[in-house]
Amino acid sequence: MKKFILMACIMFGFQTYGTLGATQDPLSKHPNQCVICNKESTFRAYGIKKRDRAQCPHCYSLERHRTLCQYLKNHTNLFKDTLSVLHFSPNPIIAKILSAQPNLDYYTSDLQGNHVRINLDITDIKLPYESFDIIICYHVLEHIVEDRIALLELHRILKPTGYALIQVPYHPVNQFTLEDKNVTSPKERLRLYGQSNHVRYYGQADFEQRLTESGFTWERADTFVQELGDDVITRNRLCVHPIYKCYKSMPTSES
Repeated sequence: MKKFILMACIMFGFQTYGTLGATQDPLSKHPNQCVICNKESTFRAYGIKKRDRAQCPHCYSLERHRTLCQYLKNHTNLFKDTLSVLHFSPNPIIAKILSAQPNLDYYTSDLQGNHVRINLDITDIKLPYESFDIIICYHVLEHIVEDRIALLELHRILKPTGYALIQVPYHPVNQFTLEDKNVTSPKERLRLYGQSNHVRYYGQADFEQRLTESGFTWERADTFVQELGDDVITRNRLCVHPIYKCYKSMPTSES
């Protein structure tokens, strides 16, 4: 299993199966199953560094979107409790699913544009303290120059009993973040960070430290995918990098 997980890890900002060739993948001749749109098909290659069978041709979801959907459905209270939710830069089909839930007061957000419910600057959120039960910030912070300020803002607007779900792309080797604010060229950012609109390449240990310094206590959700088994991971093309479930204070077993 550990060997499989290492092979499935991220390159240039995305969890990927690009290292699994057709001769290595036992299900390479079988269709994929999208856990978001529930359609069966052969997924498309996708990415700057092409990843085999990464994108669903129907809903255009990628590995990280399908993994988030699995987590939300099976390991959160989003589909049963009455909750206020703020979702930054959401994947359109996940936003469609969540906006249809009658139990949610669901806000999509981006810096600008009319494709979301509210425009917000994540480093200067014009909302009161403790506004939301759940915040979803998924593959956003790598685009934000002042990410530490953004994390403080997320902590500020989170309700005491709520949680934030955060994920960022990790460097496959380095434990500490590579960043240089003097690097502004898209070409140089692509070379250093794996994508032209990324401003850093996170290391896992360093990112966890940033969460803690922002006031969050957190737990790493990184086993729920592995527990599905290699066949399910391969057929659905899921990723194995952790989603961080972040709290203002860690809930007790009684709560």
